[in-house]
Amino acid sequence: RLTAVIDPDSLRKAFGWFVLAMSSVILWQEVGPAVGAATAAVVAAPKAARNAREAFVATFGRGMADKHDVVVMRPEALRRLDRVDAVLIDPRVLLTDELQVGHLEEVAEHRRTQVWEWAQEQVQRGKLGAGWHPAPVAHEGNGHGASAGRVLIRHVHHPLAAAVIGEVRNADIDLVSVDGDELDELRSSFDELYPVDTTLGDALADTVVALQNEGRTVAVVSSAATAALARADLSIGLLDESTRPPWGADVLTPDLAATWRILHAVPAARRVSRRGIELATSASLLGGLLLIPGVRGQGTGPVTAGAAAGLATGLLSARGAADFMTRATTVLACLFVGLSILLAAMASVGRSGSTIDTSLSKSAQTSGAAPASSITAPAQPAEGATGAGEGGASGHDGGPPVLTVRQEG
Repeated sequence: RLTAVIDPDSLRKAFGWFVLAMSSVILWQEVGPAVGAATAAVVAAPKAARNAREAFVATFGRGMADKHDVVVMRPEALRRLDRVDAVLIDPRVLLTDELQVGHLEEVAEHRRTQVWEWAQEQVQRGKLGAGWHPAPVAHEGNGHGASAGRVLIRHVHHPLAAAVIGEVRNADIDLVSVDGDELDELRSSFDELYPVDTTLGDALADTVVALQNEGRTVAVVSSAATAALARADLSIGLLDESTRPPWGADVLTPDLAATWRILHAVPAARRVSRRGIELATSASLLGGLLLIPGVRGQGTGPVTAGAAAGLATGLLSARGAADFMTRATTVLACLFVGLSILLAAMASVGRSGSTIDTSLSKSAQTSGAAPASSITAPAQPAEGATGAGEGGASGHDGGPPVLTVRQEG
């Protein structure tokens, strides 16, 4: 019943912080406040979480620049990639310059083929642009004109438009845009479409503000909506030859394929952040247990090993997201991380068994006390031995006794 009410992850984290706090109090009493506080601060530091995210961002950013010609204008924006929960797409980035007939409205069924062929012919001749156009009036046999209806001429959707939309849907992110006739059959793929009351750029900027007021972390994909790109949490500017580059964007991409690659990295960034938090929590928990007096080991050892594991997690996850590392680079990265963990473990074991042997000190005190009681005066000269013997007999009768001291060694 307890696990049904309390999240197991939250319970594990709370238990870890409790053990760390108790170990810090004990360490404070054993080794003093300064050393205890410093060691507890090192053990409590979430090194694994930070290393995992930083390694992912650095590796992913470099891979996108090397292989996909992406320019990261503001690297700190990529650190918010794991928190993106809403993507706002400018409809213009999903279109090409080619025109085609969209659909017909208010056209009689028996005239639809005729009107469609007429509209295609007019588009090929360049006489019709994008938008709604009235269909030609058909004259019946009695001389009266039939209802003409209207024809929608729109831009052809980009070949990767469906792939970009599908990638956002697979990442479990809300897909948002503004309503427009250009979307046509793609309209049903969006979770929400905001109306366009003024200009398209102002509608996109207002949509970003509305989503952020709801507590969303918004990523914007656009090629010309500078106001929306400036207000977004993560702005992806798509370069277009017909307009100037959106210098206010956080990331500049040359085409829609590179934009797809960035959106494809959102689930990987989430996994890295979640794994980094788990490693940091586990390392701090184990380090807190090792801070208890009498437990063999050093509290900072698990934290160092967890930091190395977080670095490996971010590095290898970015490999799949950016798709740039070779097999040799993967092997070298694994060897580097394994060597780091091994060195951290060896350092922890080497410091944990150091004790002070006081047996030699006790032996030195015992051996130094004995010669002090047996210090003797130098022996008497040989020529005075006879006189001393004669005087000794008489002295022994009435004088003080003579102490004969013999010097050792």
